[in-house]
Amino acid sequence: MAAKCLEGAFVLFALWFLVCGQVIGPSLSRDKTNVEAMLGREITLQWAHEGLWEIPDRPCWNSTKIAAGSNNGIHHRIDYLQQTHTYSSRSLHWPLMTFEVGYSLSTTDNHARLRVTLLGSETPEVPFFGMYNILFSTPRCFIMSPTGLEEDDLQCSVWVVRPTAEEEEAINKKNEDLRKNGDDAFYFSAAESARRQCAQAFTQLCSIPGKRFYERYSFC
Repeated sequence: MAAKCLEGAFVLFALWFLVCGQVIGPSLSRDKTNVEAMLGREITLQWAHEGLWEIPDRPCWNSTKIAAGSNNGIHHRIDYLQQTHTYSSRSLHWPLMTFEVGYSLSTTDNHARLRVTLLGSETPEVPFFGMYNILFSTPRCFIMSPTGLEEDDLQCSVWVVRPTAEEEEAINKKNEDLRKNGDDAFYFSAAESARRQCAQAFTQLCSIPGKRFYERYSFC
């Protein structure tokens, strides 16, 4: 039991070290490597400054890889909900909206950069396209902001890896084993671990007086 408890404690320390044990800020090689790997999976928008891409009227963003890299970068489909009003019934509706993009990574002297290119013939209303600086990353989350902004005018967004069913099942099994042995230590779920890894960095890098944060809605 003691060994299991130490193992669980090590996991909590390792999660702390992922953020607190490294400099919170940009790192060219780290960020390019991390983001490139994450773009091979499905990622979700966890936090953002309200007003960026007209959030929170457009919540529940997911970005899913649908094709390998090409001249336009890694091909993804963006899904989000669009708040619409029905004035006759005074009710809100949230139809699902989609568009497709290409992601490509590069580096400058100061940041890894993510270019978002529109794919397809229809242009959505969302001003999502352009160049973004990567401000921070771990293997499971990254923070980006449009280029050309001053530090006191950042428009930050945090994207996290969406865990697979197998990853969540593995964590659940470890926690069940700990409970059976009467240990109080526990493993965070894969989804919670991803969120926590960028939470501190988001607060430190992107807290700006007068700017509020959107957090992913529970119904997403």
